[in-house]
Amino acid sequence: MQPAIEPFTVCHDNVNSVIQAEFAHAQVSWNASAANGSPLIRYEVEVIRGATVLPLVQVPPGTARKVSTTVTGLTNGLPYRFRVRAVNGAATSAYSKQTPAVTPRLR
Repeated sequence: MQPAIEPFTVCHDNVNSVIQAEFAHAQVSWNASAANGSPLIRYEVEVIRGATVLPLVQVPPGTARKVSTTVTGLTNGLPYRFRVRAVNGAATSAYSKQTPAVTPRLR
């Protein structure tokens, strides 16, 4: 019997609290997760506008220690928050804590 593989974890403080929000998009960054015995498949960024959870943004793992993505299609003038989780072959981690709200603005 093969030993259980520990799922990835995304530290509660992994998502940067400083997020850049510009015209209709936001840049979200976080520290890469440890391998924990199974290759990382992807990260998932949850986008929250008010009480509405929007579709997940899937991000390839890459090889850098810091990972980031640009979330596009945001509505200017509305606040957004983000959470990140990691997915490997064994499991999906818990979400990080939510970022502070950021609001994309008109140019």
